[in-house]
Amino acid sequence: MRGCFVVALAFGLTAHTVRAEVPESSPRLTSSQLQAMIAAEAPADAAETTVTEEQFLRRITLDLLGRQPTAEELETYLAAGAANKREQEIDRLLAHPEFGANWANYWTDTIAFRVPPPELTFLNYDPFRTWLAAQLNEGAGWDQIVQSILSATGKVKDNPPVTFVAYHEAHPQRLASETARIFMSLQIGCAQCHDHPFDDWKREQFYELAAYFVRATVKFPWNEGAETEVKDKGKGEYTMPNVADPKKPGTEMNPGFLTGEKFEKGKSDVERRTELAKVVATANNPWFAKTYVNRIWARLMGRGFYNPVDDFGASNFPLLEDVHEQLANDFRDSGFDVKRTFRLIMNTPAYQQPLPSHPSTDDTPFTSAVAAKLRGDEVY
Repeated sequence: MRGCFVVALAFGLTAHTVRAEVPESSPRLTSSQLQAMIAAEAPADAAETTVTEEQFLRRITLDLLGRQPTAEELETYLAAGAANKREQEIDRLLAHPEFGANWANYWTDTIAFRVPPPELTFLNYDPFRTWLAAQLNEGAGWDQIVQSILSATGKVKDNPPVTFVAYHEAHPQRLASETARIFMSLQIGCAQCHDHPFDDWKREQFYELAAYFVRATVKFPWNEGAETEVKDKGKGEYTMPNVADPKKPGTEMNPGFLTGEKFEKGKSDVERRTELAKVVATANNPWFAKTYVNRIWARLMGRGFYNPVDDFGASNFPLLEDVHEQLANDFRDSGFDVKRTFRLIMNTPAYQQPLPSHPSTDDTPFTSAVAAKLRGDEVY
């Protein structure tokens, strides 16, 4: 939700909070049901006003297309007489080609966030961005998209989803950390050297996840990122270092997922990463749907259920847990429909509220919208 900024609604819980009855998990969750859950968490004196039509069009165009509406778009929208014209305009923009381009920019930034220099001087994200925009516009499920990103092989120019593994140099530890952070909002990097000090992650779990990537190798060309290629190096198993005595041999690890699934050694790179993709991007993964929903909510509403959005750790207290849970259930049960979550949130009065004159700070209960920054490509 945006004025000149993205804005958000997130209500703090108090001892007097009355929780809404949570609807059963269903792909038919409605915006009205969603609003009822949000309203049940709000203080009794929370405002229920909505933005003007001009503000509404500006907000949804920024959120969905990453730009302001044109004069012609504004004139056409204001002239529309349908009682549900806000709902219709949301649908129109979700079907607009610029929707995919805008959100491909968001996910490219997310995936590239920790790609280190000096590779940054020549990496080419255009093939990945173009591929992802087409996937989003064509209605591919988020599970299908993520499975492609995790399992792809070949050159960036020929198979763009290989960008994720390629630009992280097929580095097993880095890819384990980033797979968990981006697609599951889990910060497991601390477990590289020791058991996580605040969460339950063990070193063995980190290195089992890294073992899925051990047979991938990357060939960087001279100064042309699109020629970067991921291949199977044909051998190798991952060894967890012996931190007690680094001079002694480490422990050879089976590939294994964080929920306990194990995968046998000796398999090829593609077999390993395909298996990983299946257990990450699935309804059985307790973090996958919640991560997508949290990120979309944060972009539309200015603040996530969890903040920062890539940390579901035990020390990170969530807001609006029932809302988060039911949106995630709906997203999962819809077959990971990427546009449906936008539609549900944006059709609520909560999303359509105006900015308050005195927004709350991060350490006080939220009763109204919170401003957040636009991305650089949205500003320019």
